[in-house]
Amino acid sequence: MTILTNYHEFDGLHWETGTLRNILAYQGVRLDGKPLSEALLMGISGGIAAGYFTFEYEGFDPWLHFLTLFLYNGAPGRVYERLNISKQAKQSNKPEKAVTNLLGALDSGKPALVWADTFSLRYNNIKSAKDTWGMFPLVVYGYDEQAGIVNIADRAHVPLTVKTEDFAAARARINTSKNRQITVGAPDLSRLPEAIKAGIEECISGFIDEPPKAPMKGKYGLDAYTRWADQLVDKKGWTKQFPAGIKMYAILKSAFQYTHLWYTGGCGGRGVYADFLDEASEILSKPALKTVAAQYRAAAHLWDELYRAMLPDHIALFKETREHMERNSVLFREQGAASLPERQKISARLEAIRESMVTDFPLTDAEAATLRENIRDHVLKIHDAEKEAILALETAIA
Repeated sequence: MTILTNYHEFDGLHWETGTLRNILAYQGVRLDGKPLSEALLMGISGGIAAGYFTFEYEGFDPWLHFLTLFLYNGAPGRVYERLNISKQAKQSNKPEKAVTNLLGALDSGKPALVWADTFSLRYNNIKSAKDTWGMFPLVVYGYDEQAGIVNIADRAHVPLTVKTEDFAAARARINTSKNRQITVGAPDLSRLPEAIKAGIEECISGFIDEPPKAPMKGKYGLDAYTRWADQLVDKKGWTKQFPAGIKMYAILKSAFQYTHLWYTGGCGGRGVYADFLDEASEILSKPALKTVAAQYRAAAHLWDELYRAMLPDHIALFKETREHMERNSVLFREQGAASLPERQKISARLEAIRESMVTDFPLTDAEAATLRENIRDHVLKIHDAEKEAILALETAIA
């Protein structure tokens, strides 16, 4: 049995920044006597973003993944480079070697950042399919070969465990990330001011400059909001692609999931980014950043209004969907695997609601059009608020 018995770090929220927050906190990294916040790490990594992407695959409901966090640079992100955090990476095609690598990290007193398929881990309660997977990093702080248990920190506020054989399967799900792990060193906090500036500048660029890839023009930054708004009312857009019925329900449900519940801290991460700007204001001695932080908190409120426009209270099954999804998220965060039976009941109810949308959608075509127009108005309000905020941020950091 190899376990870091003094590991108690479970505050991290997102796969990218939450895992790093937990590891650095365990390793004793402190700023003014406190662990580095996830908000600070998120801002240094590039902060928030905007990107409009819809997907339709045969055999699956369509979905909208509106990008809200700056992850263009991929895991584990530029925060490592900007704070000069060393990384020791190991990867093997052999399961036995993968276990040896993991035990080696734990024996040295370090938790390991390990990539695993979220669909394969039972505590996530995600319906799996042959062609679906999601390789995300999590923190492993214990591995008991005799008991067959792996100890994990993964977005929940409480410890999680999985069977060793299930964990091995999750690690091996995709060849490119198969049995991947890294251990990390301490950051160079003398670089903190420049790292914060670089993260803010990258965030600004992501909103107002050309997108990172030419084919994505019109889908990133401030253009993402106008594209979404236009698609909502265009006769060749949502009216045709996601008409009143199961497709419209699915696209609205997924938009709520990815912008609010996808471990962003809620409301597209705008409140978390505001927290970062408050910290940045103190570190950089730039009071104007606090004013911008207030603008992003106001934007977060607009995101909340958008959710109630997408899944409004006056449509009973839409309201129930929103409330069940929120409850499911809170249960996992607060109780982890212990909440699995209740989350399974929620999943069953959501599936029943989905089935009802196939045959008994609660809106006429005209009512659906009105709903889309209302959503469009809310999206444009967010666009206008965040345009002001990002321009204010550009001035504040100059």
